Amino acid sequence: DGDLSFSSLNSEEKWRQFLNEHYADALPYMDGVDKAAEQLYNNPLGMLGTVKVAPWRVGNRIAVIGDAAHAVVPFFGQGMNCGFEDVDCLAQELSTRWPPKDGTPQKLEQALESYSLRRKPNADAIAQMALENYVEMMRSTGDPVFRSRKAIEAALERDGELGASFRSRYAMVCYGGGRQKGAVGYAHALRLGEAQWGVVCDLAEGFSGSDSQEADAFLDRKRAAQLLEERVWPLQKQLGVDLATVGIGSA
Repeated sequence: DGDLSFSSLNSEEKWRQFLNEHYADALPYMDGVDKAAEQLYNNPLGMLGTVKVAPWRVGNRIAVIGDAAHAVVPFFGQGMNCGFEDVDCLAQELSTRWPPKDGTPQKLEQALESYSLRRKPNADAIAQMALENYVEMMRSTGDPVFRSRKAIEAALERDGELGASFRSRYAMVCYGGGRQKGAVGYAHALRLGEAQWGVVCDLAEGFSGSDSQEADAFLDRKRAAQLLEERVWPLQKQLGVDLATVGIGSA
């Protein structure tokens, strides 16, 4: 709804006006304004949804996996990765709890239950973070305060000393996971990301830039170490994560 929305752009002519005003430079790559307006007006609108279900299994007969268990919106690009992790987890549980030579119905039920307990918290976490990332991309990236905070976050992450014990939520989500000891799952990334963002916001107070060099110069490393030691490192230890398992990315 609103002045500019799918409901208000209710004719090809309105679409042409909208496209000419906002996307004139892109129209040559869209076969011209008439073709683009026709497609946007006539093509049906799709829906993006999140699926959260419980339980994930029925006895020892059925278990859900992938989108059947946790369809997510695409704004973190993790839907397929999450499904692959389901497959890996289920394979682990079946091989250890329901061995081929000694597989009873009771053991199969235990394997499916363990799979559900391990994966559902992570699936719920990535579903939440994907929705939050939509809001971030839609609204926050144009906010000067948010951009200043992201610059400080990036400066903290690439710092020669502090960066070894700090990874942005984006990096933890996109470059974490896996079977290695200390791996950062989605549920870990959600909890750590919330704690870390509070630290970033405090460190960014008084900073109004977004340039990386400016952020590097502004970052108070002594205070950053103190805040991380108070708020983040104890949580890392509690969760049993090792940030060395996470590559460094930036958002």
